[in-house]
Amino acid sequence: MIASEQPKPKDNVAAYCDTVTRGDIVASKLVKLAVQRHLADLEHAHERGYYFDADIAHRACMFFPKVLRHYKGQWAGQPFVLSDWQQFIIWSLFGWRRKADGLRRFRRGYVTVARKNGKTTLGAGVGLLCQYFDEPNEPGAEVYVVATKKEQAHICYDDAVQMVTASPALNSRSKVRKAPHAIWYVSQNSKFMPLGADSQKDGLNPHCVIEDELHAWTERQRESKEKMETGGAARRQPMLLMITTAGSDDSIIWLQEDAAAVHAVEAVANGEVYDDELFAFIARIDEEDDPFDESCWAKANPNLGVSAKIEYLRSESETAQRRPEKLGAFIRYNCNRKAEKEDKPITATRWKRGNQPVVVADGAYGHGGIDLGRSNDWCAVSLVFPEYMERAEGKTPVKYSIVSRCWCCDEGKFRPDFEPFRGWANRGLLNVCRGSAVDYAAVKAWILEMAGKYQIESWAFDPAFAASFGQSLQEEHGLPVFKFTQAPYHYHEPTMRFLDALDAGIVYHGGDPVLEWQAKNMALYRNHKDHVMPMKGDEKHKVDGMVSMLMAFSECMYAARKPSGSMVVF
Repeated sequence: MIASEQPKPKDNVAAYCDTVTRGDIVASKLVKLAVQRHLADLEHAHERGYYFDADIAHRACMFFPKVLRHYKGQWAGQPFVLSDWQQFIIWSLFGWRRKADGLRRFRRGYVTVARKNGKTTLGAGVGLLCQYFDEPNEPGAEVYVVATKKEQAHICYDDAVQMVTASPALNSRSKVRKAPHAIWYVSQNSKFMPLGADSQKDGLNPHCVIEDELHAWTERQRESKEKMETGGAARRQPMLLMITTAGSDDSIIWLQEDAAAVHAVEAVANGEVYDDELFAFIARIDEEDDPFDESCWAKANPNLGVSAKIEYLRSESETAQRRPEKLGAFIRYNCNRKAEKEDKPITATRWKRGNQPVVVADGAYGHGGIDLGRSNDWCAVSLVFPEYMERAEGKTPVKYSIVSRCWCCDEGKFRPDFEPFRGWANRGLLNVCRGSAVDYAAVKAWILEMAGKYQIESWAFDPAFAASFGQSLQEEHGLPVFKFTQAPYHYHEPTMRFLDALDAGIVYHGGDPVLEWQAKNMALYRNHKDHVMPMKGDEKHKVDGMVSMLMAFSECMYAARKPSGSMVVF
């Protein structure tokens, strides 16, 4: 379809909303709710101080086919004609206004679709629209596309450069510079630049920020993200557009932004309002959908048949069915739904079952685990307090309460000078020692405090790093210690039994955020005998708290097989 043949955006968006509402096209529940939210707002948003300007929305939508040109593939040289779902996004982002000043209602936009659906190119178009033809015009506009690395940001930026070069209307107004890379709108002194999230952002005054592939952003980029998002405070109507595919349990920033976006659209189902300045378009297969059922793929691929090809998805699906290790990637990138990593057994849902408060009485029976590790890294000590019910066939566990503490150093292998570690330290949830080594004296002091407060029957420790430490606890302080060699043979049964207990809802950890982070980090190493043991994915994802906890849990498990002594039974 050429631009002149395209229906008017107003009619096109109305038709799109009707077909989604009636179920005439395949759409996810969250897309249906986004449409429902828009329709409900047309009736009631004026009561909250907003109105819809169809003329501005029309001009924003027409900017794409009238000004921008595709530059690669089968559409090279053709006008950038928006698909129906893309038109709905632009129509909503730019048409909604505040009654108080006529400026944009939505200051934040969240768009998530599967790969190959043109989200990056759409983001480039939004950036150019804000730079050249925003309403009202913003002299000196600063537009930034930001990704974890500048090379990733260049993908969106390079799309923008090519569209500017191919557009007579924009090319005559622009200069494209290579040092530093920037598109300049000369008469308005505005610029469009790519940035890496790890680079410093002080002093920027963004009018529009495109955050690309948010699922890849880590806690190390949180401060940069906050700087970019607050830097436009002096602008009249700053725009933040987050574009991404689904993340994993490691994608903490994405998880938070995605949860807020889901809440924004789900609220309409209950007649509620959540974050009037956040627009969300979430195209993913629904939870109950079978990822191998191609009838649901259009939910995550709204451009199916255009830029997303059914043959490509079928090929990816067949590969995932033949090779289970590819399943997670297929679900994430092609179905746009978070996939739990198979080698990371503790998911957010699984861990949440143990959020009940931990209440342990003085003198309670339990076992301890000590994971010292290297002195310049993390170390952890955990206590597990079991409670049992006496049955004819033996003692049945009814509850495991966990208390865990971690130590690190501020100049060591892992520096905790960024969030969430800095916040955990300030709240007393993470012990940070000064210097380049953990203060083992402080660790020992806490162990002795716990030994004096509770009835700890045994302390398991790793002889590889804590031989002298364990010997000191035994010989100088009289604590019962046990050497726990780090091998799958010793960890397999305790690990499997702990996961069973977690599923049964009898593990109480109180929602400890430090332990939760490590639980989600914990992967399983599997040897040739199919025995498993905990391991970390890399140096950035600590699991020491979980290692020490599993050592203590193992002690509980084996002690329960002995005749009843001082352990708590009912």
